[in-house]
Amino acid sequence: MKKLLYVFCLGFSLISVQACKKDTVEPAAPVVVGRWEVNRGQLSGFIAPYTNLNNAAIDLYYYDFGSFASRLDIRADKSFTNNLRQGGEVVDAVGTWEYTSPTLTLNYDDGDDEDYTYTSAAGVEELAAEAQNITFPLSATSSASGQLRSIYRK
Repeated sequence: MKKLLYVFCLGFSLISVQACKKDTVEPAAPVVVGRWEVNRGQLSGFIAPYTNLNNAAIDLYYYDFGSFASRLDIRADKSFTNNLRQGGEVVDAVGTWEYTSPTLTLNYDDGDDEDYTYTSAAGVEELAAEAQNITFPLSATSSASGQLRSIYRK
């Protein structure tokens, strides 16, 4: 009877130890997962006499670019939605994404792709789109050529 009691206690001990094993911890989601809103446009590439425009931040919604707004929803399942609003139109573009620090690549279902650069400084996370060539309005009758980069924040 004592042997049976010892075997029972030993079996119970082994089961108890097995039950205390830690669960597998899921890896943290990449830093790019979340909701990103376009925060501003950043100007660059202007030549003299317009070099003062370089690094200027502009509000893309109220500026002369057709009231541009965008929201990126980057999901942990590697899918995303880009809700674009410009000139009275609203479009949802969808696809999948890849992230290799610091580059986020959005692969749209229609075959297009875009690269963004992730940065984090002083608690502020940003995604910077690739620079696009623009003609920047200086007045009602003049403009200058340069580049515009959309900057997103969480």
